[in-house]
Order: sequence, then structure tokens, then C-alpha cells
Amino acid sequence: MMRPLHLLPFLPGLSYATTEVLLPLYLYPLPGAWSPIKSAVAAHPDLTFNIVINPNNGPTNAPDGNYDPETSALGAYPNVKLLGYVHTSTDSGATRCNIPFGDITHDIEVWYNWTVNYNIPISGIFVDEAPVNTANDCVNYMQNVTWHIKNTFGSGAKVVYNPGYTGGSTAIQTFYDLSPGPDLVAAAETCFVTSADAWGSLDECPTGGIYTTYDSAGVGSYIDTYVTSYVGSTRLPKTAVLVHGFHDDNGGTPNIVASSTTLSVLLEAVVNRSIGATFFNTAGYQAFHYTPVDIGTFANALDALV
Repeated sequence: MMRPLHLLPFLPGLSYATTEVLLPLYLYPLPGAWSPIKSAVAAHPDLTFNIVINPNNGPTNAPDGNYDPETSALGAYPNVKLLGYVHTSTDSGATRCNIPFGDITHDIEVWYNWTVNYNIPISGIFVDEAPVNTANDCVNYMQNVTWHIKNTFGSGAKVVYNPGYTGGSTAIQTFYDLSPGPDLVAAAETCFVTSADAWGSLDECPTGGIYTTYDSAGVGSYIDTYVTSYVGSTRLPKTAVLVHGFHDDNGGTPNIVASSTTLSVLLEAVVNRSIGATFFNTAGYQAFHYTPVDIGTFANALDALV
């Protein structure tokens, strides 16, 4: 029997830190495919949308006939920051920082050329498969990557590291504290749904039970247990929390059932902890229209809190 979720009260007038949106947009821009994203952006001008563009596990030398107009249109909104995707690993994250430095800097420069040659306002870089520890000379690697981003795009370029988890160690703090360093670190990327309920590749939730479901020990528990313990509370404003597979229930104690109401409760816990950016979605990063939480529902809920 599912126990009811005890909702946290929302206190009118209480001041919360501003939490932005970090949206990995891995959906190919066929005509109309990005319309829900643009509608959410237009409806919430006070929300900052950091949107990751990823045509081919990195940039293509030039935007194609769909990416060119759609990315230009999305980047024209004043509350959107477009981030170009690059990654550090040759083996899907098993080993971090082993992409040759010249290859990753080449991709950074290609993204810059999208701005120079095609007038697409790329505002910074999203570094996927970022490290969680100092192995493989990752400190120097990430420092040099960040320097290259800043030197290429300018000192105001937005830099996001995506390790996806903390590594269960305070070693990740080294990367938060680099100078120049990241504006955001996606130190929490997980699923809400239990593996038995997963939709397969659509919501990108592993089926082997190898991840910890979001807030399975209660509202706010994932951040408190798996994030704050390792990054420290002072770094939470530079931390991003990404949750996909938000459907069915999380099988926790208490068991939380996915709905637009529970989304608001979970987001309030995120905002109350001064998390820098977040994103919740019913599916993964290639479909944004499924209920209970499509992109519009998510943006409505977050905007009501910040």
C-alpha cells in the first residue's frame, strides 16, 4: 500500500535563492519539435534557461538546415543561454579526461564558430563526463579546458561540468574550486522511477538497479545524502540537480508518486537548498511532452518558487 506523501508547506513571502533551468536538449530539431521548449521559455521570462545543444556528441562543423534556424530562434530569447556540448571520455565515462586535449579544444572552437559564422549565440560550454576525482591528471586537464573556454568565448562564458554524480568523495570539491572554474557542476543526475518501472531508453533509466532513485528516503533526502555530504553546503549554489524518468513512483519510504503536485514539493526542497540549477522531466532528454511533467509543467512549478 502506498503511503501518502506529506507535503511541505509553501510559505508566501519567504525569500528563496534563484534556481535556474539546466536542460540537456538532445532532441533533433525537426520542424515543431522544439516548440514546447520555446513556449516554456517565452512564458517564463524571469527564469534563466541554460540549454545544452548536442547535434552529434559534440558540434558539427556547421549547423544543418534544421539546427541553424531552430537554434538561432531559441537563442534569441533573452532568458536563454545556449551551451555547446563537449565530453572528456573515450569510453562513455568509464575513464575521465582521456579525450586528447587538442580534440576537446577543437570542439570548443567549432562551437565558437557557430556564433561567429552563423550568428548562433552560444554562451558557453557544457563539459560532459567531467571528473569526480584527481586521477588521470584531471585537475590540470579541467583547468586547461576551462581556460580555453574563457579565452575563446570571453571571461563571461558559462561553463558547466557534468560528472553526473559526486563519486562519493569530497575530492569533487577540487573541481568546484578551480579558478577559473565552473559556474555549475551537475553533481546529481539520476532517475525518479524504480528500474522495474523504467521506460527503457526513453527515460534513460538503467534497468539493473545500479542508481539510487531520487528522494527514496523522503523529500530532500537525495541532495542531503548524496550531494551536500560531499560537495558541502556552500557549493550548492554552483550545483545542478537533474532528474529524469519522473513517472510512476520512486519505491521509497515514504513512497512518492510522480505528479505535478509532488513535483512542486520536490522542487521546493531543491530551491530551499539553494541549488543553482535543476531540471525534472517525465522522460529523458529527447522527449519533453509526456505527462505528468512536461517542460511547461516543470517551468510553471519552478517559476512559482523562484
